[in-house]
Amino acid sequence: IFLLLKTLHVRLNPIVVLKIYTSSALLSQITTLVVSTFAATAATIVSHKGEKKIRIGNAYIISNISDLFFATLILSVSLFLNRDIFGLLRLHTERYTYLFILLFLLLVFALFILKKRFQKIYKNFIEEVKFSIRKSFLLTVLTTTVVWIWYTLTCFFEIKCFGVSIPISYLLLIYTAGSIITALPISIAGLGTRDLVFIYLLSHKGVSPETAFILSLFSYILNPTLSMFLLYIIGVSISFLRGRNDS
Repeated sequence: IFLLLKTLHVRLNPIVVLKIYTSSALLSQITTLVVSTFAATAATIVSHKGEKKIRIGNAYIISNISDLFFATLILSVSLFLNRDIFGLLRLHTERYTYLFILLFLLLVFALFILKKRFQKIYKNFIEEVKFSIRKSFLLTVLTTTVVWIWYTLTCFFEIKCFGVSIPISYLLLIYTAGSIITALPISIAGLGTRDLVFIYLLSHKGVSPETAFILSLFSYILNPTLSMFLLYIIGVSISFLRGRNDS
């Protein structure tokens, strides 16, 4: 987020950004991704004295969309490598493929009709969005790739700690599905829905429901909450020490 804001010419103290980001991450554990992102955007705008609102909003939107895009891409590849899962899920893939194509065509048609009207009303907004995408595209791809590589390694070591041994492709299938479901505003922090995905998918690899539930809880609640809380404490401590030195 800090690098995206800097790329979009939004100058903020990195410690301020750290505190806002960790606070929003902790908030997402008791609400949803939409609520925490809105809160982080609002806090960043206030910290920047209300200037460059659109660019700040774009930074958070681009960050979340890129994460979801990469998660969907990795999920698609993982599903391809684990095609037998379709038989387990008993999905009629052909029917769903046609439905997806139909919905996509309807969306394109709707956007085409609304294009001219939207451009007239939100001309400045569209220009800001285009600027944000152009300026942040390469950085977004690079940082998201690094984050997902690190995330994959973290997931791998986590399952090893719980004594679970599954192929990397199936591991990514489970975690990306869990990440996407957590991001959807279905339940608070994905509780229940994500756990069911973990239990169902891991059960086909001989993992007990108890272990799958604990793994889901640890990976998405305990581990990130502890990490973000420690980072927040570090940010607050640095701000306190700086203020003390200035005084």
